[in-house]
Amino acid sequence: MKRLDFFTTTASRFYAPAALGIWCANWETGCEALGIPGRFQVLTPEERGVRDAPDLPRYHVSWIGRATDAVAA
Repeated sequence: MKRLDFFTTTASRFYAPAALGIWCANWETGCEALGIPGRFQVLTPEERGVRDAPDLPRYHVSWIGRATDAVAA
């Protein structure tokens, strides 16, 4: 897996960040358990290949697989 982008589909100031944090923690734990190396990074729209984005879903962070570290840096 090269990259996985995490989004929220609600504009809630409280629920969205809490749910996203739980989801990212579970993702990271699962990847570590399976021996899948990677890291979280917030990418710019240009780095993600996005030109015009709607308000929702709202992008927050990407998980980048270790094999693509040299490309993303």
